Amino acid sequence: MPRLFTFLLSFVFFYITPVVVFAAEQQKPPVIVADPLSAGNILQLLLGMVGVVVLIIGLAWVFKRMGGLNTAMGKELRVVGGLSMGARERLVLVQVGEKQLLLGVAPGRIQTLYELQKPIENPAQSVDQSGSFAEKLAVSMKMVAKK
Repeated sequence: MPRLFTFLLSFVFFYITPVVVFAAEQQKPPVIVADPLSAGNILQLLLGMVGVVVLIIGLAWVFKRMGGLNTAMGKELRVVGGLSMGARERLVLVQVGEKQLLLGVAPGRIQTLYELQKPIENPAQSVDQSGSFAEKLAVSMKMVAKK
């Protein structure tokens, strides 16, 4: 039985399918192909490329402004601030629960430098998260005006 099924399947695939496809191709009207190097095609290609580049830059900007993808641990574990110390070295202040850690970050190495006894207040953190959008906007505008 399996040989019969294999034979029928191969017969349909190799003998009947090409005949049906060939007959369908014969009934199609001829297609007129436009010049691929015409100004319209080149303009469409360039606009598509510019659109993709703008989309990539826009998404990178959005992710940078939003802090990347925040996970469920966003409130428990977050980066408070950072300072560049060289081309590839940074100091990063990380909030872990109630503790703040000063980390040294270099290529291939992260080291705890100091554990702060008293957490540093972050002005953005002191904004009340339970208020309405208008209240948050007003507080943010006051913070910007002070700078």
